[in-house]
Parts: sequence; C-alpha cells; structure tokens
Amino acid sequence: MELNKYCLKSSSFVIDAIECIENNNSRCAIIINSHNKVIGVISEGDIIRLLLDQVSLKSPLKNIINKSFKFLKNDEKINEDLVLDIIFKGITLIPIINDDRELIDVIISSDFLKNKIFQNK
Repeated sequence: MELNKYCLKSSSFVIDAIECIENNNSRCAIIINSHNKVIGVISEGDIIRLLLDQVSLKSPLKNIINKSFKFLKNDEKINEDLVLDIIFKGITLIPIINDDRELIDVIISSDFLKNKIFQNK
C-alpha cells in the first residue's frame, strides 16, 4: 500500500490537507513531523470547523492538527473487534505505528468493512 498518499508534513497547509483528503478518499490525512513520526491527524470535519472559524487555507497544519487520535501499534494483536470498535466511533482511517511512532500501515474503514462483508458470504 502506498502510505504517502495518506501523509502530510506538519509544515503543510490546510489547503494541502484538503487536496490530500480529496486524493486518498479516506476523509482524513495523517500528519508527520520532519523525522517522519506520526504526530496527529486532520479530518474533513476538522477542516469544515476551521473554515467556519474563518481559518486561512494557508494556515500551517502543525498548529491545528488533532494530536489526540486513535491509532494501533504494529506490535499489538490487531483483531477484528478492536478495529470495529474504532470504526464505530466514526474513525475512517486508522494509522498503524511502531514504537518510534513511524507509520507502518493504515486501515481504511470502508475497505475493512467491504472485506468483512465479502468474507462472510
């Protein structure tokens, strides 16, 4: 999986997040710092709230990202119930990170649910 299409540097701007979300179809973007560590996420909902608050499209993401986000660690047992619990909270993109907070993989809720439906048929 091409993880870069889900990621933006923290020095990117709101307009970059809009473009990233449009291109990756996950309703979310993962924000990484200059050391490629995951530091937060930004969602379509976050962007809508920013626009309603008249935040500039040229505002840097590092000041406005959600640093309290759901993720899974690659060394923990990732089971279906755990993923479903996160998805049912409205999360559309689940980063999977290692102990160094580097992005290892992502779970996209729509893909996960499609796979689950087809497995049960």
